[in-house]
Amino acid sequence: MGALPGLTSLANAPNGLQIAQAPQNALAEYARVAQLKAQTAEEQQQTAGLQQAQQLQQRQMNDQDAFTKTISQFDPAKNTIADIPKMVTANGGSGEAAIKAQQGLVTQKQNLLKLSDDQFAQQQKQADLIQGVHDEVSQAPADRKNATYQAGLQRLAGSGVDVSKEPPDYPGDDVFAQHLAPIQLHSAIVNDAAKQRDADQNAAKARQENAVAAHQEIINKLSQNSKPGDFDSQIDSLLPPKNPQTAGPNNFTKVQVNAALNRGDVPGAQKFIDQAYQSQLELNKGIALATNPQVQQGKIAVAAAEGAARQNAINNPPVPGNPNLSGDAYIQTLPPALRDTVQAIGTGHMALNRLDYLLSRNPTILDAVTRAYPDFDSSKAQSYVNTYKDFTSGPTSKALNSGGTGLGHLKELLDLNTVASHIPNTPAWTAYQNKAATVSAELAKFYGDPTIPAIDAIKDTLTSTLPGNREAAIRTQAQSMGDKLDAYEQQWQNAAPSKEYQAPLPGISAKARQSRAELDPAYAARVNQQNGGAAAAHQVGDVITQNGHRYRATKVQNGKVLAADPL
Repeated sequence: MGALPGLTSLANAPNGLQIAQAPQNALAEYARVAQLKAQTAEEQQQTAGLQQAQQLQQRQMNDQDAFTKTISQFDPAKNTIADIPKMVTANGGSGEAAIKAQQGLVTQKQNLLKLSDDQFAQQQKQADLIQGVHDEVSQAPADRKNATYQAGLQRLAGSGVDVSKEPPDYPGDDVFAQHLAPIQLHSAIVNDAAKQRDADQNAAKARQENAVAAHQEIINKLSQNSKPGDFDSQIDSLLPPKNPQTAGPNNFTKVQVNAALNRGDVPGAQKFIDQAYQSQLELNKGIALATNPQVQQGKIAVAAAEGAARQNAINNPPVPGNPNLSGDAYIQTLPPALRDTVQAIGTGHMALNRLDYLLSRNPTILDAVTRAYPDFDSSKAQSYVNTYKDFTSGPTSKALNSGGTGLGHLKELLDLNTVASHIPNTPAWTAYQNKAATVSAELAKFYGDPTIPAIDAIKDTLTSTLPGNREAAIRTQAQSMGDKLDAYEQQWQNAAPSKEYQAPLPGISAKARQSRAELDPAYAARVNQQNGGAAAAHQVGDVITQNGHRYRATKVQNGKVLAADPL
């Protein structure tokens, strides 16, 4: 049988189910395409946001560099305060940065203008003293720079200048030279304010003299058959009609005076003039001091609000990079220059003086370091710089040095404690006494009381003549020193913001640690266990041998000997 017409095409046509599903498939395809478009748009938006954040960060870094360059280039012999905004833009800063610089200068000048004469004179004195100290140190011979620098710091502190952030020792020619430009800029601002103060005082004096002259002229002519309008010009001199502050009082005074004269009331007219005169004197005084409450209060409130908003923007800039990432992934989103800085800080390769400078200038770096290195404790970063200075060059460093030296001397004193050393005036006795005097002075420094009574009290215990007392005193002193050194070491370790910054306690040499181990069996056992040696579990009363000497354990914790007495 032949094929019926149209059979083939009918067989290939979609069935009813396919026809019913067609709209649903089309809708699903539309939804899939729309989802892809939305996802692409979101990714583009995120990329654009990241680019904007990076551009903002780069602009802020450029502005900071422009500020730094401008300050370093400022020369009062060539530049004025008014040149600062132009210099900022010339050094690559944005227009916003130039405006901020100008606003900052205006704020500093206004603050200086608000000071009393005595307070401003103190500011001038301090500015001159700072410049003088810098010149003295710069011109001092190389071998005298540190002494001159330290003497200068003392003079500045005595004059009320805050020198707490300055290093205690001369930081070197390159670092110290960087102080000159900021000092000169500060002096220029003070000098500019001084000129403005003089101009304001001269203007106030001129207004005062004009008011006195106008008042006197009115008084002189008031009784000479005066009529309304005769003193309008003098009132204008007393209360200028075009000045917004005096226009209202001017018109009011004219009305009162002319009304009195129209009645023939000369004493009344004089009363009104005197009131206007006294009012103008008070206004002049307020202008001279820049504290007129009628005019200045609103401006001060607005300026304070604007200043707070600007400062908040400076103190809380956006965190650089992609804040949704952390670790190495976050580091890769940072600009190259900032990336290197963050890695140097996070891995402990940043010089501490540079770290202190960066943290004070750009606090957001700490946020970036914390995101890049989650184990970095940003709350310890600033204090670690101070602790490091104290432990390496400050008062604590001196105590540690005395402690390390004292431990070595105590070990030498124990070796000198022979039978012959108990016999007065023998060479052994003399050697022991001399060493005891040296040790006593070192221990007194270590405990922070290097007075003669304190030294004598320590020496008395170390030079006892009773059998066994000397060795007991020596070992007890070593144990007491060890407790204090352990506290120092704990403070030193706690100060480190991460393990990358942890280092051995400075000032205590390997020789000092060995001396302590030979004098304190509990410390020796602890060190031995830390170094991987076998540590037996002990109880109070156990007899242990250390360095050829026998001891009885008097304090034990978790099987570790914490204190022992010699046998």
